[in-house]
Amino acid sequence: MSSPAVGLMGELVGAHTYYPDKLLLEHIPGRALVGYSIDGDGLAQRVGVIKEDDPAFGLAAMQFVRDWHFDVPSDWSKEGGPERRFRLQLIFVIHGKPAPRPWYSDVVTIPVEGQVR
Repeated sequence: MSSPAVGLMGELVGAHTYYPDKLLLEHIPGRALVGYSIDGDGLAQRVGVIKEDDPAFGLAAMQFVRDWHFDVPSDWSKEGGPERRFRLQLIFVIHGKPAPRPWYSDVVTIPVEGQVR
């Protein structure tokens, strides 16, 4: 499995809050690691959870990756890009609480901050 989609920038499509409601209300931080590939249109495919602190964090991380639109080079499909696998870890943090440590230092890590109301 390759390290993350280094150099493949993009943008989130849609406006979601990815922190699972139940865990946010209970002030529970956590992590999720997902694996995926990127098709010729820049969309995540074959998204799956590799590791998670809670199944709700895994589901939220999968949705995050599915909502991302990656900017892929024009020769991405011809060069075998869709066959490559990538990993991404999300760290779900509560403002004012210690953040969980990432599992891996060589995987792109994105923080998802929850604001307790």
